[in-house]
Amino acid sequence: MEEKKPLVSIIVRTKDRPKLLKNAIKSIAEQTYRQIEVVLVNDGGCDLNVEELKNMLGDIPLCLEIFR
Repeated sequence: MEEKKPLVSIIVRTKDRPKLLKNAIKSIAEQTYRQIEVVLVNDGGCDLNVEELKNMLGDIPLCLEIFR
């Protein structure tokens, strides 16, 4: 019987650093452990292209929290 791997939540906080955010998302997407989800917190910063970030993550779920 295959052992079920635990889900790991990766919390990423950002504010006005879209280039660094894309680097972080790319790094997460390249991980070999696939039981992960990304919780992205935009702390009142610039608008983000959420669809682009989702596409970068592929099959990794993205939960977005925006604070203004």
